[in-house]
Amino acid sequence: MAKGAIAWLRFLHWICLLAALLPSTLYAGRPVLAQQALLPWQSTTLINLLGLNARSQCFSGSKSIDRIHILGITSAELQLEKPIQIAILNDLSKLVNSQMGATITKADSFQFIATSDVSFSEQKVDELQALTQSASDADITILLRPYRQSGGSVDTEIILWARGSGEDGKRTINCTPSFSVSIPTETADPRCTQAYEAAIGAGTRELIQGFVAFFPDCSQVEKAKQRLAELLAAEKSVACERNLAIAQAQNTSAALTEYLDGNDCPGQNSVVALRDRLLNNERCDRNFADAKKAATVDSFERFIMQNRDCSLQVENAQIQVELINTRKTQFNVPPSQVQPVAEQSTIPQLQAPRNVSPSFDCDRAGTASEFAICQDANLASLDHEASQRYSQARGRLSRSSRQQLLSEQRNWLSNRDRCGADVRCLQQSYSDRILELIRWGG
Repeated sequence: MAKGAIAWLRFLHWICLLAALLPSTLYAGRPVLAQQALLPWQSTTLINLLGLNARSQCFSGSKSIDRIHILGITSAELQLEKPIQIAILNDLSKLVNSQMGATITKADSFQFIATSDVSFSEQKVDELQALTQSASDADITILLRPYRQSGGSVDTEIILWARGSGEDGKRTINCTPSFSVSIPTETADPRCTQAYEAAIGAGTRELIQGFVAFFPDCSQVEKAKQRLAELLAAEKSVACERNLAIAQAQNTSAALTEYLDGNDCPGQNSVVALRDRLLNNERCDRNFADAKKAATVDSFERFIMQNRDCSLQVENAQIQVELINTRKTQFNVPPSQVQPVAEQSTIPQLQAPRNVSPSFDCDRAGTASEFAICQDANLASLDHEASQRYSQARGRLSRSSRQQLLSEQRNWLSNRDRCGADVRCLQQSYSDRILELIRWGG
C-alpha cells in the first residue's frame, strides 16, 4: 500500500477517535473537568493537529510522531495571568496526550516576547528561533499566541510546526499551518450555574432578584439582570394594558386622568387626546343639560351660540328650537303656556285643546298606557303629533327606509307601554320619539 494511502487511513482513524472523545476542561485559575463535550477551541486544535499528522511530507525522514512540545508566548500588549497560562498549557497537554500517543513536553508558563504582536520582523524571527531551539527535537511544536482579550475569553493564534529530516540530515521545519481560536478564561462555578439555571428556569422575578442579590460575584449576574429587566418590562406592559382597559371602560375624563397620573406607560399622548375629547364632551353634555332644564328657545339658542364645537348637542338644540316653534304654531298657544310648569323638568309640558284626540280609538284601548293617554289631554296631543309626524316621515322615505322606520316604531310602542299609566314616563317617551321622527323628516 502506498505511503500516502497509509497516511490518510491514519488520519481517518484519528477522526473516528475524535468523535468518541471524552470532554475536556474549562479555564480559569485552575482547570475544571467538563461533563459533555470538547470546547470549540479544543475541537479545532485537535482537528488541525490530526490533519497535520496525516501530511507525511511534513515529517520527511520520520517513521512516526514521537514527541510533541507545547509552548505559549505573550507580550506587553496582552499578558494573561499566570494561573490562566498554566491552566491552558496543562489542559492542552492532556488533550494531545490522550489522542496522539506521543511524548508530550510543555513550558511551565507562557514566555514573554517583546515582538509577539508584530506580524514580521527579523527580531521576532530571532526571538522565536531562540524560543523553539530547546524543542528542536520535537516532531511537532504547538505554539499559542494570544492577541486579543474578548470578555471572558482570549482570541489566540495557534501555529503548528512540523519537523522532518532535511537533505543534510538535520531536522528542519517543513510545515507551519496556523489558525485562530477563542479560549475561555473564566471559571464556571458550579454553585453559580446551579443557582442561575434554577432562577431562570422558574422564570419568576423574585427568584432572579434573589440570585442577583446572593450571588453578586457570579459571571451569570449580567445575564440575570438582563432577564430581570425583560420580566419587569413585560409586567409593566401587562399592568399598563389592564389599567388602561379599566379607565376606558369607565369612559370618563376623571378615570383617564387618574390613569395618566398613576401610570408611566407608553402611548400617553393618545390617552391625553382621548381624555381631552371626553372633557369636551362632558362640558357639552353639561351645558346642554342646563339648556334643557330651562327648555326655552332662548336657552337653546344661547347654548348654540356659546358651544359651536359641540356638534351633536348643537344639532339636538336646533331640533328642540324647531319643536318648540312647531308646537306654538300648531296649537296657537301663548309662549308662557308652552314652557314647562316645573323649572326642573326636562319634558315639554303642553296645554293641548280639549278636542284633540289620540291617534287610536279610546273605546278600544287595551293597555294601561292607552287608557292613561285617553284620560290626559297633553298625552293625547303628544300621541296625535307623533302619529302625524310618523305618517309624514313614512311618505317621504324609500321602501327600504320605510321598513326600517316601521321596525323602530314597533320597538318604540313596546317601550312606551312599559311606562304603564305613569304620565311623566309617557311624556318623556313621546318627546323622545317626536325628536327622532323629526330627524326622519316628519
